[in-house]
Amino acid sequence: MAGCEPCFEHHRCSSTRRCEWIAEWNKKTASLRSRQGEGGGARGRLTAEQFEELCRKLRSEQRLWTTRELQEYLQERWGVRYSLRQVRRIARRCGLGYRKPYVLDERRPEDAELQLKRVLRKVVNGLANKGIAASDVAIGYADESSPQTRCNRVRYWSYGDCRVRDYHQKWRCNTFGFYAIRGKSGAGLSVIAEQGYGGAIDRDSGSECGIQASDCGVG
Repeated sequence: MAGCEPCFEHHRCSSTRRCEWIAEWNKKTASLRSRQGEGGGARGRLTAEQFEELCRKLRSEQRLWTTRELQEYLQERWGVRYSLRQVRRIARRCGLGYRKPYVLDERRPEDAELQLKRVLRKVVNGLANKGIAASDVAIGYADESSPQTRCNRVRYWSYGDCRVRDYHQKWRCNTFGFYAIRGKSGAGLSVIAEQGYGGAIDRDSGSECGIQASDCGVG
């Protein structure tokens, strides 16, 4: 309380009075510290019940939300207007994650993985019936990539996995790649639009794609 000495001197307080003032000050401040957070600051515009209702709705719908969509929903539902910064805080309190969605092509069938397993099983059986040794086969993933007309930049609020189905519009400037599990990987501009995947690693057309059959470990 050294900073109070000028005040004591100004009011010509006795030492006894000074001790009484200091004791009273310490008593009041201790009481205020014990109630810290109870009365300070503005109260939230959403009640506890409304906040729980909001979390239940977001959890039940399992949809993707932008920050502005959440802001507009809060205003329409309860008539409260939050800043975008505060909306982000509310979303995190509800347990939402903020991420870019994993885009699935609209043309991809729901059972795409099952179809792939069936095709692979058929190919493996066909090679075995033809007496082709496993050492003569390159194993890997063939992939054709094309530049998309728009990028995936928008982030959304969601629970769990963030996925969205969309139609991938692409330019016809394709690149064919072979990612080898056994053998050698390769990539280059492809002519798959005319010859298909098989032609890309065929001995005759492989050079046009920039990939030789021997580069993939075949023959």
